[in-house]
Order: sequence, then C-alpha cells, then structure tokens
Amino acid sequence: MSNTVGTSTHVSIPSSASSGSAASTANRMAAIQKQIESLQKQLLKLQESSSEDATEQAKLIQQQLKMLQAQLAQLQAEQQKEAEKAQKSQQTDQAAGAAGDAEPAGASGSDTLGTEVDVYV
Repeated sequence: MSNTVGTSTHVSIPSSASSGSAASTANRMAAIQKQIESLQKQLLKLQESSSEDATEQAKLIQQQLKMLQAQLAQLQAEQQKEAEKAQKSQQTDQAAGAAGDAEPAGASGSDTLGTEVDVYV
C-alpha cells in the first residue's frame, strides 16, 4: 500500500493578447495565486507521507512553487511599472491642460489696444 499523491508537473498561465492591460495582469496574478495555493495544499498532503516517492514529488512541487512565485513577482513589477507610467502620463496630461488654459502671448485684446491708428483723410 503506497501513500502517493498524484501531482501535475504542467503549469499553465493564462495570457491574452493585451498582456499590458491592468485587468489582464490582475487575472494572470489571480490564476498564479490559485495555482500556488493548490500546490501548497498538495505539499502539505505529501509531508504526511515518508515515502521516497512523496519526497521526490514534494521537491518537484517546491520547484514549481518557486517558479510561480518568480512569475508572480515579475507580474507585480510589471503592474508597478504600468501604474507609474499611467501616473506620469496623467501628470503630463494635466500639465498640458493647464498650459493650454493660459492665454498665449499676444492673444489678449488688451495687448493691441492703442497700438493701431486709423487715419482718415
């Protein structure tokens, strides 16, 4: 009688064509989190067994966990960069909007008042 817990060595990460979007990144991060939780549960079950097979499977799961955690960290870094980029873009847009609200030099009617003379003969 063997205390073996079957594990899958295949790790799938859903992705979409618009990987730069915040929603896509958040979805991918959530999927990775679910996979991490699932692997952690499997690891806990394997720790109850002292067989060599369980030990090998536990090592594989730990490697998968490290890989998923690295991917999660990478996605978090990408998300942070996107947030900073969006914030800079918003600040630039606000600065451009504020500059556009100001009157350009010479556009005011008071600048030309009294500088033109009408001559009648």
